[in-house]
Amino acid sequence: MRLKFEKGGRVKAVWDDKLALVYERAFGKEFASRRRRASLILTVEEGPSAGCFYADMSHLADITGEEEHRVCLWPPCRLESECKAAEVAYINARFIEK
Repeated sequence: MRLKFEKGGRVKAVWDDKLALVYERAFGKEFASRRRRASLILTVEEGPSAGCFYADMSHLADITGEEEHRVCLWPPCRLESECKAAEVAYINARFIEK
C-alpha cells in the first residue's frame, strides 16, 4: 500500500478493505467517509470482448480536475480482479506518485 501525505493534510491512497481498521486507527473514523472512487469497473457489453472488464478513470479526472485521467484502461480484462489490479497500478503511477 502506498500513502502520500500532501500539504494541507490531504492523504492519497488506494483503499484496501483488509486495511480498513488500520486506516481508522491511524486517521480516525471520518477517514473512510471522505474517500472517493477513482474509477468505475464496467463490463464490455458487445463485440469480441463482451463479458470482459475495463476501468473508466473519469471519476479521477472529476476529483482532480486533470483531464489526462479521463481515460478507459484498455484492453479489457477477462477477470474483474485483473481489471482492479490495472486500476490500482494506474492510480499508484499516475496519481499517488505524481
